[in-house]
Amino acid sequence: MNYLFKDGKRIAPEQAESFDFFAADRFNIFESIRTYDGIPFKVDDHLRRLGESAKTVGLALPTDLGHIKDELFHALAQIPKSEYFIRVTVIDDSVLILFVPAKQYPPSIYKKGVAVTTAATNRNPVNPMFPPAKTSNFLNQILGTLDPATCDSFEIMFKGMDGNLLEARTWNFFIVKDGVLKTPPTMGLLSGVTRKFVINLALHLGIPFEETNITRHEAYNADEAFLTNTSGEIVPIRTWDGRIVGEKIPGPFTIRLHNEYKRAVKHEN
Repeated sequence: MNYLFKDGKRIAPEQAESFDFFAADRFNIFESIRTYDGIPFKVDDHLRRLGESAKTVGLALPTDLGHIKDELFHALAQIPKSEYFIRVTVIDDSVLILFVPAKQYPPSIYKKGVAVTTAATNRNPVNPMFPPAKTSNFLNQILGTLDPATCDSFEIMFKGMDGNLLEARTWNFFIVKDGVLKTPPTMGLLSGVTRKFVINLALHLGIPFEETNITRHEAYNADEAFLTNTSGEIVPIRTWDGRIVGEKIPGPFTIRLHNEYKRAVKHEN
């Protein structure tokens, strides 16, 4: 069951089911947060990014971030204890907090990896648009999804105007080559909370790391590659545009980072 709260007050189920977050006249900013053992993970990082998105797109927050955090935990205390995927949205001068059952990915994708395809559509350039702001404007992602070549893929990868790879629709990505973990710099892409968490885990483990431009040639010939986001954590990439990536799935760095991810989550909670 889904639960929706508006400005700290619970919305009746029939109203919650009919609420349209994506109506043409309802531009909004949002954050997606998941719980572990019923506790929102990295909530401060997510809300900080919400504030940054608001400033970038010129949208005034109806209240301060501390109050939004209080509303989130107050709402969480009013619903059955479970694992949730939480969407915090600023829309129509209100704060909406939606709780839905946590998304469960098939266990097979973590063992066998997934297929990704590079879209013909490039990612929005940074001048007219602001990819680092998390908003309801998904036209770029929709155009990539409509590309017939991507229809059988788990995820769609976007290039920048210079041809370098940037990110997927709702995921960041990493590759490993010759013992070095690499990911694109944040210029022109969404700086994922999970992306940052994985980078910090790698540094903690002493894994060499670089933020650097990555071409398709480098991705195809990587020793390992994986996706990261809030709901899926770390998902290994098996094929990229039909090319097999690496020799073993999941690769040793992917396994090591995902094991450390699980350990760190328990420690932080």
